[in-house]
Amino acid sequence: MIAVTLAVLAALMVHNYPANWRLAPTTVVVLMSAAANGSEFHEELDFALLRVAEVLAGSMVALLQALVYVRIISRFLSKNIHEGAH
Repeated sequence: MIAVTLAVLAALMVHNYPANWRLAPTTVVVLMSAAANGSEFHEELDFALLRVAEVLAGSMVALLQALVYVRIISRFLSKNIHEGAH
């Protein structure tokens, strides 16, 4: 856990490091930290899988929200373009 945390910190300090690559090690730390709450391997795995489900659910909500925003903005822009043409 300490090694992964240090790797994330090192990745954040490197200049010109792609921003989207920083998300993967950070997500690993979040998932692994959930497993630290368990006392047995079975509990650790349950906590880690629960955190994976939480991350996936949050990602899906963010994706759906972005799609809704894009649709609303495109309708607003097309409405303004059509009104300006008349």
